[in-house]
Formats: sequence, C-alpha cells, structure tokens
Amino acid sequence: MKKAILIGASGCGKTTLIQRIERQAMAYDKTQVVRHYLNFIDTPGEYLQQRRLYRALIISSVDADEIGLVQDCTRENTWIPPSFATTFAKPIFGVVTKLDLAKSPKQVEYARGAVAMGGAGAIFAVSAVTGQGIKALYDYLNLPIRSSLHRVRRARNRVTAQTVLSPEFGDIPLDELDGADQAVLDMTLDGGR
Repeated sequence: MKKAILIGASGCGKTTLIQRIERQAMAYDKTQVVRHYLNFIDTPGEYLQQRRLYRALIISSVDADEIGLVQDCTRENTWIPPSFATTFAKPIFGVVTKLDLAKSPKQVEYARGAVAMGGAGAIFAVSAVTGQGIKALYDYLNLPIRSSLHRVRRARNRVTAQTVLSPEFGDIPLDELDGADQAVLDMTLDGGR
C-alpha cells in the first residue's frame, strides 16, 4: 500500500478523486490546507500555482511514498512545470481527471502530455464521477481491498463461500483479503455497523 500526495491546480479534481477512492461522499470542498487521508495527502492548488509555495509541497511530500501530478483534461493550460518531478526524490505518476467531461480525445492527450512533461511515469486517465479508470490507479497504488469492503458493508452485497461481490471490482476472492479486510467482512456478515 502506497501513500500518495496529489499535486495539481485548483479545481483539477484532486479532492474528488480522493473522495471516490476513499469511498467518501462526493461534495465540493475547496482544499485550503494540506489534508491527510488514509491513503492520500491532498494539497491546495495554490501550492502549485504560486512558485513561492513549492516548499510547502516539498515538505508535505515527505510523508508520501509517491507523488501524483494531476491535470484536468478540460483545461487548455497547465500549471505543472516541465521536469517538475526533479523537485522530488520519489516516484511520480500522473492522473488525467474529468474524462467524463472531455469533449475530444485531443483534450485527454494534451493533459497526458502535460503530466508526462512534468516527469510522470505511469499515467492514469480517470473520471471520479463515473469511476472510469479508477481501478487501474487503485491497483497501481496497491491500495487495500478494505476500502471497497466499506461499501460492501453499506450496500449489503452478496457474499458467497469464495468471493465478495464489490460494485467497483467485481468478485474479490476471499483468500486475497488481509486481516483487516476479513474483520470488516466478518462485521458485515454478523450485521455489525
């Protein structure tokens, strides 16, 4: 499991992406300060948009395993400087957001190019609203299945002898669950929480 810090301009979808992956209610909430989540560190867009605040990004990145550069595909410009990845001594991945709002493939390619020029290795195109591309990012970050099991608990999905049916990931083999995942599943089956 990797903890990632997400860096991108204001309104590019960092918080919404985190809300989707962390299974939180999606609600617009302008990030004013650095926020720590279970698997992510969310940063204000101004930290990227104002060069004098780069130090805050560098300091905040110390707690992360990887750096995620985030670009909204509906924007015609980028705030991610070329070779920005050289600022950090950590692996960099890119996230192109708002696929559901893209009007043409050219918009997505421009956004991919922006995060690639910034130094991102792996690049993921996602829609936090529709869920498109989320599983690939989820797998890349090696996040625990536990997040999807919270949804199992709420939705009371079907559980068989071998698998848990998850809306985002299909059938999850029970032998892939770690101890914490199994505890959540046991509470679900016992009617707890």
